[in-house]
Amino acid sequence: MAAVMIPIDPDKKDDVYYRYKMPALQCKVESSGNGVKTVLPNIHEVCAAINRPEDVLMRFFQFDLGAQTTISKKDDKYLIMGSRQEEQMQQSVYSFIKKFVLCGQCKNPETVVHYDAKKKSVTKVCGACGKETKWEANRAYTTMYMYYKDHPEEATAGKGTAEARKRSCCCTAPTAAAAASAEKKATKTVIAASDLKDDRKDRSRCL
Repeated sequence: MAAVMIPIDPDKKDDVYYRYKMPALQCKVESSGNGVKTVLPNIHEVCAAINRPEDVLMRFFQFDLGAQTTISKKDDKYLIMGSRQEEQMQQSVYSFIKKFVLCGQCKNPETVVHYDAKKKSVTKVCGACGKETKWEANRAYTTMYMYYKDHPEEATAGKGTAEARKRSCCCTAPTAAAAASAEKKATKTVIAASDLKDDRKDRSRCL
């Protein structure tokens, strides 16, 4: 069954013009010899919408709900021990979004994680206003840092972010100037190396 699309920012639930949507987190309660557990069948779609890894969100659930979580890569299953209601799980997702997704200044969800190996830190960079927000040091932050330390390729500013655009402009300006200079030199070279044939002797013979 397709998940209901809801606003990424919970404070925008009554704003009909808000365009950033995500699928509501689905829950499926299963019971077996190992006890009752809740499966999250559409966690991939949720994490794709908020641009954050599943592993980090699952660790956040563990801290936020005080519950054991299990990830079975082989079966592609993301489990939380105990019976969990969708409303409770969605509230936990929103807590994660407020802390680790929404821009600290403009509240835009188009943020990316920036990993600084030298400073040993991770921050979020907004693609709309360019604001770089630092996170409070806690267990959830440590999980975020450790994940991106192991996966630095996933912690780069996207092409559409303000930071990336700024870098692009800085790089483009000198490149354009160099190109213009090269073109000017090439034009001068062509004129100086003119190989037009001198036919004055030929004309004098005709006369």
